[in-house]
Amino acid sequence: MRRETIHLTLVFLGEIEEGRIGDLLGLASAIQIPPFKFDLARYGWWPHNRIVWVAPGEVPAELPLLVDALREKLVGAGFRFDAKPFVPHVTLLRKAACKINPLAAAAVGWRVRDFVLVRSASNAGAAAYEVIGRWPLARPAAAR
Repeated sequence: MRRETIHLTLVFLGEIEEGRIGDLLGLASAIQIPPFKFDLARYGWWPHNRIVWVAPGEVPAELPLLVDALREKLVGAGFRFDAKPFVPHVTLLRKAACKINPLAAAAVGWRVRDFVLVRSASNAGAAAYEVIGRWPLARPAAAR
């Protein structure tokens, strides 16, 4: 994966009508989750789709809360999305030809201060992402 395509998907929406983008922008702004952090410390691969990934060593409570809040807002606004159970991971390599599980590497810290809405497009066979919305996570009143 290229540096600019590294991401952790919270909710996968698929194709959205251009006229509904404003609805997405509005509902995401209502999410109130405090900033949080975690370490990407578990490395592995899925042989069925040949993906090497890294995942949080421990999933912070705020991460599934953020996903649940987004899903609730999406359902309320009539959006359809991939409702499979949330499995937080970052794809590192596609089309991997691993014979064994990749060796563990050093943990990487990730501070989550905001989340984004991204539009993806294929450009000459490579993924290209465009951020079309960004929302800061809410700091507790005492920390402001």
